[in-house]
Amino acid sequence: MVGFDLGAQTAAALAGERVVGASAPAGWQPKAAILLSPYVAEDSGGDRFGRIGTPLLAVTGPHDEDPFGWVDSPSRRQRL
Repeated sequence: MVGFDLGAQTAAALAGERVVGASAPAGWQPKAAILLSPYVAEDSGGDRFGRIGTPLLAVTGPHDEDPFGWVDSPSRRQRL
């Protein structure tokens, strides 16, 4: 499973991220997840990503800008 920006949020949810009201389809688990420029909501708690048991590669950096202005700081993308 690969996702970019908001698609990365979907890939993280399918990989096991704890999201209220969302879950992977029953009996389905990706073998791995790649998150490119992952979107991390401001209200993301510290335990939100602790349930991910799928091998995961998250790619971002300190200059990972958001052209839409939804993510205030590029450092928020590094919380994952």
